[in-house]
Amino acid sequence: MKPASRADGPLAPAFDAPWQAQIYAMFQVLIESGVIKVDIWAAPLGASIIRRQSASADDTVEEYFLAVGDALMSVLPVETTEISETMDPWRSAYEATPHGKPVLLLRGHAGD
Repeated sequence: MKPASRADGPLAPAFDAPWQAQIYAMFQVLIESGVIKVDIWAAPLGASIIRRQSASADDTVEEYFLAVGDALMSVLPVETTEISETMDPWRSAYEATPHGKPVLLLRGHAGD
């Protein structure tokens, strides 16, 4: 897998979908703010890419950013149970949100 290399020219968008830009921005902010150290980031990203390639994932920009997301989940200083408790309400909220509207979590759910 390789990061966004655009066959359609240097002025083409670097991302195929908005979520890819968002995940890229998240890891950039986490690195720049010192939450994630660059030397700690490289190994989980490489391992995530290798895992996806081993699972016969296509070599696409989407797969690369899915690997970035997997790596982020592995290095963030958050407990796995905390992520699990947050993920289901968040998924329900974004799936119920019309395109272009902000995602809102209901009171009483993780992330409030």
